[in-house]
Amino acid sequence: MRHPINIKQQLLEAIQQTLLNKIEELQQSIIAAKESRDNDTKSSAGDKYETGRAMMDIEIAKNETQINNIKKLLNQLSQINPQNQATEIGFGSVVSTNQGNYFVAIATGNIFVEDVPFYTISLASPLKGKSKGDSFTFQQKEYEIEELL
Repeated sequence: MRHPINIKQQLLEAIQQTLLNKIEELQQSIIAAKESRDNDTKSSAGDKYETGRAMMDIEIAKNETQINNIKKLLNQLSQINPQNQATEIGFGSVVSTNQGNYFVAIATGNIFVEDVPFYTISLASPLKGKSKGDSFTFQQKEYEIEELL
């Protein structure tokens, strides 16, 4: 891996942007649900009207909860200092193994930095506490830690 600080910074920025995009989508869903709820005219079937409004309120609350959870994840990510050089795998570590590259932060899937794929995983992984040169088996695959940032 080249430019360790740059890679960590790029990974952080990519995850943050993914999360911010998700917040934007959820906020748009909330706006649409509120408009739908507020524009729904009361029909002669009062129960149907009330049920529709209640369903929209539930959808709005669900999206607001997701936004709050994403904000917590963003706060956790802000604790990562891209300049820290790890000697043991922990939160914020960038790890290269014989099976792939990993960013230990929050699980968001694959992210590419400089055309290199990284799997973003949570700290609750078999990598936690390992060091460069360590090996372990996970899901019947043998992993060797080649590089640690």
